[in-house]
Parts: sequence; C-alpha cells; structure tokens
Amino acid sequence: TRLVITDVRGVALYDTAPETQIGKFFILPEIIQALDGNDVFSWNYHDGAMQSRAATPIIAYDTLIGCVYMMEQDVQQGQLIESLQSNVFQITLVLELIVIVFSVIFSRTFSRRLRRIMASMRIIQEGDYSHMVNMGGNDELTVLGEEFNRLTARLHTSEQKRRRFVSDASHELKTPL
Repeated sequence: TRLVITDVRGVALYDTAPETQIGKFFILPEIIQALDGNDVFSWNYHDGAMQSRAATPIIAYDTLIGCVYMMEQDVQQGQLIESLQSNVFQITLVLELIVIVFSVIFSRTFSRRLRRIMASMRIIQEGDYSHMVNMGGNDELTVLGEEFNRLTARLHTSEQKRRRFVSDASHELKTPL
C-alpha cells in the first residue's frame, strides 16, 4: 500500500514508501490524468495479487494544486480471483465432458436408428414389400420411418395388383375365348 501527494508539477511532497521519493517527479499515468483534473481508478491482476491504483486532483479555491495517488496490492483478492479461475476451469471441464458424453450417446443412437432405416431399404430393394421399419420415438427419424412405411405399403399394394393382373392376364391368355 502506498500513498503519494504531489504538487501541480508532479513532484512528490509526501510518500509512504520505505524508499521515499520526496522531491522527485512521479510520471505515472494515473497522476498525469489527475493533474489534468480527472479522478482516476485502475486495477489489474498480476502475480497472484490484485493491484489497485487511484488518483484524484487536489483543488483549492478553484485552482489545481496537486494530486493524491494511492496504490494497494491486495493478495487476498488475488487469492479469491485464483480460486474463481480454478472453479470456473473445473466447471468448464465437467461441462465439456458432459457435452462430449451426450454427443457420443446422441450420435450412436442417431446412427443406430439410421442404420435401421438403411437395412429396411435393402430388404425392400430385395423385394420384400411387406417389411415395415419400427422406429419408435418422436423425432424427425420417426417421421421418416412412418413415411417409409407408407411408401412400402403402397409398393406392396402395387406389387399385389401387378401380380394379380399378370395372373389374370396369363389365365385369360391360356383359356380360349
């Protein structure tokens, strides 16, 4: 923790640091901005500690006569930030693992159901038009399976009509008029 009081030129009039800088210029960004008439606060996290800096102008009778600069290094806040970073990192890892597991389960389930449709297509392609695919569920693949079953039923009906027609035509051609 440090407190510095400067004059209007930025020369230290008071300094609480053990290696006091009284009589020397302080050219810190916060002091320069305070000597321009602005209140300034800045902070950063560095080496496990929170460093806060503030400067404010000293004004007497509407005239700037100097500034007060304060700096604090807070290790407890730094430890809190490290703890928060560690917790956020651990939570992120757990969530990523959950997402990966969910993705693997979803992709396997999706692939299995898609393979079921593909196997049914091969069965239909071989001529078994009575085959129906049983998808289960309530999603887009279920809708696709239901449409597939409707198409298969229509193919089965068409195949039965074709066979009946061929059989009737063959019978008619065999029997004389």
